[in-house]
Amino acid sequence: MEMETSKKSLKILGTRVDQVLLEDSLEIARSKILNGEKCEQIVTPYSEFFVEARKNQKFQEVINKSFLSIPDGVGVVFAAKFLEESRSKKGKIQKVLVFLKDLVQIPFYRFMKKENFPIKERVSGVDFVKEMLVWLTKNNIPAFFLGAMPKIGEKAYENLKKEIPDLKVSGIYSGSPDENEKDKIVEMINNSRAKFLVVCFSPPKQEVWIDSVLDKLETVKIAIGAGGTLDFFSGKKKRAPKLFRRIGLEWLWRLMIEPKRIKRIWNATFVFLSMLLKESLNGKNSK
Repeated sequence: MEMETSKKSLKILGTRVDQVLLEDSLEIARSKILNGEKCEQIVTPYSEFFVEARKNQKFQEVINKSFLSIPDGVGVVFAAKFLEESRSKKGKIQKVLVFLKDLVQIPFYRFMKKENFPIKERVSGVDFVKEMLVWLTKNNIPAFFLGAMPKIGEKAYENLKKEIPDLKVSGIYSGSPDENEKDKIVEMINNSRAKFLVVCFSPPKQEVWIDSVLDKLETVKIAIGAGGTLDFFSGKKKRAPKLFRRIGLEWLWRLMIEPKRIKRIWNATFVFLSMLLKESLNGKNSK
């Protein structure tokens, strides 16, 4: 019997995100794996997702109908708080002042009382996947790693085994989201009998790809688009120091060590913020 789990959600720039904590997300995913009758997708929207989804209708549709949409970014926490507060303000000057106030508070949000925060914490996709792998191991449930560059999945598995010795991964394949590989990949996953699928093709390709195969996956109960997660697990990329992550400046760390990401970081920060403010000033706050 499939278990239904209620969760509140809201929309930012027309794209859904659920008001869940890390532990909520883990509980929902675990229940689905143990009791689910079909495969469902978990998405991990951060600021850049909302910018892309605004111009990519298919991407937005996939996110909005996903089983679980976890808030992976301090920018998402900020956006939800700003849109909620600005909705009650009638004047444009008042809205701008609220925007500036909330913006300045970003580095300190972890130390603030969260009663009035629609989304109370950032749920890191990397942390979510790792916690799921720990739980899966304890329950002898296999996972499948798909995506990233060749050998990255294997290196990620090797590194994870140092922390999770009994980790059970029944398949690893770099692959691609190309249509001509889809049937081959689906067959590999089904043959592996995995129940948890980690897909690292990068957004929006990974989310759209997962959506296209949900009905074809026979044993997988949860599929998650996880972007650079395998890169982090493998050591190919380093996560930002905890201080940067806690104060919402992970984007600055990324810019310092990967200057070529400047366009993506621009979209995730300045473009996203300007779109939020514009939507509020036009009185079109998503609910």
